[in-house]
Amino acid sequence: DKSEPQIEARRKFRDTAFWQPTQRTDSSGQATVRVTLPDNLTTWRATVQAVTDNTAVGYGVSKVISRKPFFVRLEMPRYLT
Repeated sequence: DKSEPQIEARRKFRDTAFWQPTQRTDSSGQATVRVTLPDNLTTWRATVQAVTDNTAVGYGVSKVISRKPFFVRLEMPRYLT
């Protein structure tokens, strides 16, 4: 198959993927946050800090790698051949 793959060009480049200063947990202390990552091809770090009404504190860090398909044509442009 000699056709070119249909890949969108990357456009959204940001230093911070997501910022949400407050999030409530459920009765078991769990919370879910959905994030759409920017087009940066990098490792993102998620940092979470939690404080209860009784001033108990918690902290967590996790990493995720953002990838997208990549296409390079290694030939002369058609108008030059």
